[in-house]
Amino acid sequence: MDLLNIEQDIHILVKDGDELREFKSKIYAIHDEAIAFRLEDAENPPKIGTSIEVLFTRPDAYYSLQTKISDKITRPIPLFIFQYRQEKIIRSQRRRFFRVATRLRIAFAFIGFEKGRRKKIASSTFTKDISGGGLYCYIQRPLMVGEILPLEIFLPDEEKPIATKARVVRKNEFEKADIVLNAYGFNFEKIKESDRTKIIKYLNRLQSRLKPL
Repeated sequence: MDLLNIEQDIHILVKDGDELREFKSKIYAIHDEAIAFRLEDAENPPKIGTSIEVLFTRPDAYYSLQTKISDKITRPIPLFIFQYRQEKIIRSQRRRFFRVATRLRIAFAFIGFEKGRRKKIASSTFTKDISGGGLYCYIQRPLMVGEILPLEIFLPDEEKPIATKARVVRKNEFEKADIVLNAYGFNFEKIKESDRTKIIKYLNRLQSRLKPL
């Protein structure tokens, strides 16, 4: 099965110091082990030789590929080229965990700017829903698809928070009362199975209380 197809949506991530720059893109052409893609309204596009991470999704899983920009075409439209081999594509399976709408506090950290200086910023928010495989929440600060954050999840009756690293796999924007709310879907990239079990057991208990008698 071909994992990449013409007109498929992909995300191009370029690491710039401690930051990630994200470019939304579509595949324009595929030839042997080379893929041409176009960027949509990109400022400061990546140069030839730049290391990139290509992210895309399919119904069964999330996929990523580490590669480099190998060439650039300017006519008839600007296109960028990267090389790939299908066996180099990494698959992160979407496990079928049940998702429950519940409000749990989470703490997270990311690299941002304050007073013109780059620094590690800690913040917190609440989940909109959560499963054993990931969570969905509102975060006011802008994040990028593909970005990985350390998260702490606070479960009731647990003395210590559950520590995990989670990747942004989905981003939605909502306008409400003249402000823009950023909603993000996270996939747990690194979590102890014992901690995952704690989340699932908590959600099972929560669901049993919500079922009508």
